[in-house]
Amino acid sequence: MNLSIKTIFLIPMLALIILGLGIQAVVSFTKSKDGFESLIKGQINQSEKSLVSAIESFFNDRMLDIDTWSQEKTFQTALKDSFVGKAARKSASKKLAALKEKYGYYFSISLVDPNGNLIASDNPEHIGKINIKDRGYFKTAMTGSSNISPVVKNKANGRPVVVLAAPLKNKGMNEGVIVGVVSLDAYAKKFIE
Repeated sequence: MNLSIKTIFLIPMLALIILGLGIQAVVSFTKSKDGFESLIKGQINQSEKSLVSAIESFFNDRMLDIDTWSQEKTFQTALKDSFVGKAARKSASKKLAALKEKYGYYFSISLVDPNGNLIASDNPEHIGKINIKDRGYFKTAMTGSSNISPVVKNKANGRPVVVLAAPLKNKGMNEGVIVGVVSLDAYAKKFIE
């Protein structure tokens, strides 16, 4: 087989060109892939930080709701074991139902006496039937500190909720607790979906 000088030089040159282009393609692909992965990880981290910030802000606002409501005279009066206190409980229940309706995030809002008994609630069926004295959020609130529970399963419907609790104080004494149960389904519907 007789190859011309032109062919002898052309075949190795073409092989070198093809090899060079192949190496360049591999290097470009690897660098592009690494760049895209880095960009995507950065965007995921930023999205995560934004979501965490939004969640913290949401729950801080809900805690502010509970703390503000704990100052209302109607709720403080409802805790008294007197004729006036017992009469105030009906008014307090109506007010709690109106707050639940207005805000839309709460599964329930209730007033709890120092023994852990629900004495007023947005849901009249809970009054006198539920006792939360063994719950950590109740115990913490009775020591004078507002608090937010970790995510727990709602005993009524099995869905995830977060419980916020604030002490109801009168002349520096903790006379009870206001408890707001925030439905995570309501949060997800409003902010995530």
